[in-house]
Amino acid sequence: MTLSGGALSHVHRLFWDELGMCACGDPDTARVLVRDLLALAPFHEHPRAEVVALIGTEGAFHLVLTMLENVGLIDHGFTLNGSWLTDKGRWYLQALQQIDDWSVIDADGIGSPEHECTDACWTAAVSAQPPL
Repeated sequence: MTLSGGALSHVHRLFWDELGMCACGDPDTARVLVRDLLALAPFHEHPRAEVVALIGTEGAFHLVLTMLENVGLIDHGFTLNGSWLTDKGRWYLQALQQIDDWSVIDADGIGSPEHECTDACWTAAVSAQPPL
């Protein structure tokens, strides 16, 4: 399925502006990691070892999940092991699961949205242009 230009620009913003990724190396593996981690949430439903194995090490587990929380995709209570998806995280999971060619995020003309998102963005259908 192809996402609308508005949804693609939000995905572009997540990776380039919010997470600060660059195009060197293999950014597609990082995008797959984010998608797959969001799909495992809530993490309390999976053995910690399963989540750590996906990320690589205990240190990376803490760092990566903290980054996902800092950009508002997950939240946690007492421990990162119990993290769950926020509305924003659910919206991005749905969007990322629809992308089978990651190069669409980097295509000419796909940039970050010109407006800042409100909570209403994350309740809109992924296929629709997120509201202002």
